[in-house]
Amino acid sequence: MVLKSALILLSLARFLSAYQSPTCLSPNIDGSLSNKAICCLNNNNIGEESVDGTIYKYKCGYYSDSLIWQQGQYSSNANDCARKCSAQATSNTPCHAATWMANSNQPNIGTCYLSTAGFKEKPDLTGERLLLVRTDRTPMDDYQPEIDEVVKQEQENCDKIIDEDRKRYIQFTRNCRNLGPYYKEIRMDKTVKFQLFCETYPQSKNGKLDLGRTSGYEECLKECASRGKNCKSGWYDTSSGNCYGFKRKEKLIGNGTWNIGFARVP
Repeated sequence: MVLKSALILLSLARFLSAYQSPTCLSPNIDGSLSNKAICCLNNNNIGEESVDGTIYKYKCGYYSDSLIWQQGQYSSNANDCARKCSAQATSNTPCHAATWMANSNQPNIGTCYLSTAGFKEKPDLTGERLLLVRTDRTPMDDYQPEIDEVVKQEQENCDKIIDEDRKRYIQFTRNCRNLGPYYKEIRMDKTVKFQLFCETYPQSKNGKLDLGRTSGYEECLKECASRGKNCKSGWYDTSSGNCYGFKRKEKLIGNGTWNIGFARVP
């Protein structure tokens, strides 16, 4: 669950950062002329962005030869032109690059030309054209090192939790083989004695004190002892490592769970 949440947050952060401002291949740009202005602030602008999960490289002032069709297609923006290339990617004459122009014989509508494999990048002296090159990469490929690091950290955390659970289990079986009550002394500024009851649980949880997560029942007893008269009884949950206490001496009952109940001895 923690790993899933981390990956979702990572993906969301990347998604939001990519859409903080209009980008060259954004589908949300109105008008081909506006799109051209965003893509090509100068004639040497280059970059890469994702279009429907595929990374496209763009380069202002260049175009591709080896056209699939000599006749261009109407295309409202660079994103639409890239999509036309992606749609042609699995055909008998797959598209590997596209050239987009911001003008056509329609107002504020551009023109898109698709190119096959083996195309060459050529400079456009007029500066009117934008080259779009389809890659085999996806956005996740770029983030894979970060994802691997998250997975590694989460695996280390899981291993640590499993090791703590194993230690608590060993401690529980070692000290609770007999279900009868026994005593445990905790030395603080002065000795505090507790009576422990294996596999017991408080009859009521009203007014419980959350003493935090501890590495074992002895640390749980220390947490209770440190609170003086404000903690007179409680229980340690060996399955989660959580420690709870009560200001009163709560009645403990057996319920077959892996809990260690305790009560301060006057």
